[in-house]
Amino acid sequence: MFDELKISLTVANDAGFLFKKLMRDNDVVTLERNKTPEQLLDGFEKALKAPKDISDLLSAYAYLGAISLSNSPTAIAALDDLDVSGLQWGEELIARIKQRYAPSQRIYMGEVTSNKSSMSSSNSTQRIVIPSV
Repeated sequence: MFDELKISLTVANDAGFLFKKLMRDNDVVTLERNKTPEQLLDGFEKALKAPKDISDLLSAYAYLGAISLSNSPTAIAALDDLDVSGLQWGEELIARIKQRYAPSQRIYMGEVTSNKSSMSSSNSTQRIVIPSV
């Protein structure tokens, strides 16, 4: 288990690369589908407490990726309270998870109608959507 992740961790040169790999790893996706957000958080905490070998570290990264995929506000908020100093790029990965999760609100501003060309008899309507800050 976590064979792809082991390779990704071996060749990762920054948090961004590892984060992308975590989001696409088949074992991480399967983990997210088979566990509740609470189980994912519990598994992550257990893997972080006293890692005995590489498989415990791989589990911690896999659970972290699965938490990100879950989009659970409760699990993601709980990441703030965990000590991830044992994980390379732990803080950066959590920052990326929060950035990925941050709900974006969109404000509908209206519609613009214009003629595409004078030769065309059809009008084109476009919606203007501005992300809120």
